Amino acid sequence: MTKYARRGQIAAIAAAVLAAGCAGTPVADRTLVLGEVAHVLTRQEILSGDVDKTYDNQGRERIRLPRLAEALKARGLAESELQDGSAVLVRFQYYRHNALSGIVRQHLRTASVAKGLRLQTGNIVELEAQGGQAVAVRVRYAGGDQGQCGYRAQAKSGVFAALDAVNPIGGSRAVSLDCAGLAEDGWTLKPFGYGFEWHRAPAP
Repeated sequence: MTKYARRGQIAAIAAAVLAAGCAGTPVADRTLVLGEVAHVLTRQEILSGDVDKTYDNQGRERIRLPRLAEALKARGLAESELQDGSAVLVRFQYYRHNALSGIVRQHLRTASVAKGLRLQTGNIVELEAQGGQAVAVRVRYAGGDQGQCGYRAQAKSGVFAALDAVNPIGGSRAVSLDCAGLAEDGWTLKPFGYGFEWHRAPAP
C-alpha cells in the first residue's frame, strides 16, 4: 500500500470516527434524559438570548440563544410568564477535541422548566422530551453527592483507541454525567457526543 493510499485509508477511518463520535441518539417523545443544571436563566437572558456565561475553560464562545423565547412561547407560555428560572442550561458532558489545545468544552442544552418546579445550579434533573423540546420535570437529586454522581469517561477500544495512539495532537476525550444505580432503575446508556448520556424510555 502506498503512503498516499494509507493516508486515504486513515482519512476515511477518521471521518467515520468523527461521524460516530458526534452522533447522538434520536429521542422519542416522553423519553427522560438525565442532566445537571449548569445555569438557571434569568428573564433578561431568556428574552435577549444573550447568556452571561461561556462554555469553555478559556472564556471563549459566549452562549447565545436567539430563539429561546420563541421556543418557550411555542410551548404555550405567555411573555409575562417568562421569568427567572423559566428555563435552564443543562450539562451532560465535558469534552475536548484534542489534547494539544487544552480547551475543554461542555455539551449543553436548553430546557424549559415545568410549572411549579424551582431549580438551582447543580441539581441533577430529569428532562422529558416533549414535541422536540426538553422540559425539566423532576429533580432527581439536589446535588451530585446525593446520587453519587460525577463525570466519568468510557474506555475507548478498537479503531478509536488506535487512532488516539497515533494522533500527534492527542485524541478526543469526554467525561459524561453518571450516577449510581441508574441501570437498576430502568435507565439505559446511549451514545452522545464523544461519550454517553442516560435515557429512560417512556412507560408503555
